[in-house]
Amino acid sequence: MADADPTIEGARFLTAMTAGSDLACRPSLAPARAYEEGGWYPPAPVGLIAAAAACAKLLRLGADGIRHAMGLAMLQGSFPGEIKYDAASPLRGVREAFAARGAVEAALLAQAGARAFAAPLEGRAGFFAIYGGGAARDSLTADLGARFLGNEVSFKPLPCCRGTHAYIEAAIALCERCDWREIKTITAQISPIQEC
Repeated sequence: MADADPTIEGARFLTAMTAGSDLACRPSLAPARAYEEGGWYPPAPVGLIAAAAACAKLLRLGADGIRHAMGLAMLQGSFPGEIKYDAASPLRGVREAFAARGAVEAALLAQAGARAFAAPLEGRAGFFAIYGGGAARDSLTADLGARFLGNEVSFKPLPCCRGTHAYIEAAIALCERCDWREIKTITAQISPIQEC
């Protein structure tokens, strides 16, 4: 979203990114039960609402606009855990792209005046109720504004499943070292987690 508007200065971008990163971490720590127990694959839905909030912040929307962006984003994705079990599905490599697209669209809709619902996260059928069986509020708000949890996770250099990074990096290195026309076959070993 930021690359579409050259007037967005660095400080504004970093503020939105920092807030979004923190918001992605807090719901990851806050469900009453593990998201996976409900059959969900948590990185994408958590990333979806956090990115929607970050995009809304980038667009200078107020608290209501951010809330509506998160609610509108929730309507665009479910991300069932089945995504982990189909070895033939290419979705594991691009699942975050669906969340990113949904987040941008939700923020733009909120900017245009679209409204979602009053309590997208904590409502009786909101994010935490659906995905995590409720929320542990202490985890969600502990040190809010003083400790930024996004600073405590690793940076993902490629916009795809972390498990695919080694193969992508190997392919890039291979392209830089040899002529593809000289390659007859390639055999890659993968870990068990990449097989599911």
